[in-house]
Amino acid sequence: MAATELQAVVAHGADTIQFFQLKQAVGGSEKFHSAVIAHSQRTDTRVFKELVDLGYKLKRADSTILGSTINAKVGIVFDWSNFWSYEYVDGISQDMDYVDSILDYYR
Repeated sequence: MAATELQAVVAHGADTIQFFQLKQAVGGSEKFHSAVIAHSQRTDTRVFKELVDLGYKLKRADSTILGSTINAKVGIVFDWSNFWSYEYVDGISQDMDYVDSILDYYR
């Protein structure tokens, strides 16, 4: 995991690597989403150990990479399925305009 994260994220200009979610929720739909620390609270799992190793690697990284920039050509894909799911479902999406959100990223 560490090599992949360092290459995919830090090597492309990120100053941090963040994971969702640290501790697995005990209620709601998020309780079914995996996490770094599962319901068992164990820290001897593969995922936890790999993230600890990644943290050590990032700590040893040269500080000159902080704030560095990468000029990359990117594209934005307008996903009609996501558009429809936001347009026709009540809930948290009521205050979000999918088209405006895509255009904000584009600008």
